Amino acid sequence: MLRWWRRRHVERERIERDAIELMERHGDQAYYIAREHMANAVKLGDTAENVRWTMIRKHIRKLSGHPGYQGDTATRYKHENLR
Repeated sequence: MLRWWRRRHVERERIERDAIELMERHGDQAYYIAREHMANAVKLGDTAENVRWTMIRKHIRKLSGHPGYQGDTATRYKHENLR
């Protein structure tokens, strides 16, 4: 159990470090670059890389306040009207 927690902790630190590094290098474009890497991993069928880049993208969104994917306009209005 402890090995699993340590691996997870190390992986989380690596994701955070990669996200910060990407933001320092590319500024506002870091989110879109991570999204491109994620899409390329999906095209190649590399699930592990897709998960890694998804986590990096989410961390960049959290740090930068980027709104992220909001869905298409019709979906957004549908959800707003249900509230």
